[in-house]
Amino acid sequence: MHTVNLQQFEGPMDLLLHMIESQELNISEISLADVCDQYVQYVETHTQEISADELADFLVIASRLLILKVRLLLPYLHPAEEEEEESLEKQLKMYKLYYDAARQLAEYDHGVALMMSRFVPRLVSHVEFVPDDRITANFLGEIYEYTITHLPFIRLPQEILKKGLNVKQRIQDLRTLLSTIKKELSFQHIAQQAENKIDIIVSFIALLELVKQQEIHLKQDVVFEDITIIRR
Repeated sequence: MHTVNLQQFEGPMDLLLHMIESQELNISEISLADVCDQYVQYVETHTQEISADELADFLVIASRLLILKVRLLLPYLHPAEEEEEESLEKQLKMYKLYYDAARQLAEYDHGVALMMSRFVPRLVSHVEFVPDDRITANFLGEIYEYTITHLPFIRLPQEILKKGLNVKQRIQDLRTLLSTIKKELSFQHIAQQAENKIDIIVSFIALLELVKQQEIHLKQDVVFEDITIIRR
């Protein structure tokens, strides 16, 4: 314990507190500022030697001396009860416990995250279809038979489809048609002579084949406008 050197007292601080509480010394004659200044100098010169316990003890004794000084100078302020005065000491002891525990945990910290896992067995689920006892093969057969026999009879519409034109025949027809003109022919002219949309599609495919064979050339100045057929 640090030794205090005052005009009225010289010795450890716990003895100083004991003598003041037993009224062997008058606290009004003790300068708490000198006590704190001496301890600060002691801490500065013995930084590596002072333990946390010693610092905690000094704070407890210094706070007790301060309370006694306040009671003497300001008696009308109703000083705290003894239990409240002892709370600081309890807090300091609790702080020391946490401090020591933190240092001990730091010794085991090697920069690796510690993790503990608990093995949980995998639950295997069994899915099984359990039909109602009333659903039997005979019961299902009766349901299907009833459903089929009571389906409404719907007659599908019958449509006579005209046999599509042959592309090769249409190519030959276009060659014959182009031989009767001077040089150009409008595709609109061919479409107007068609009987249906299929006939138009077959005619267009035939034109593409003639382009491939380099017999004609198609020209369309604007998209979706009429196509001009030019004979080579």
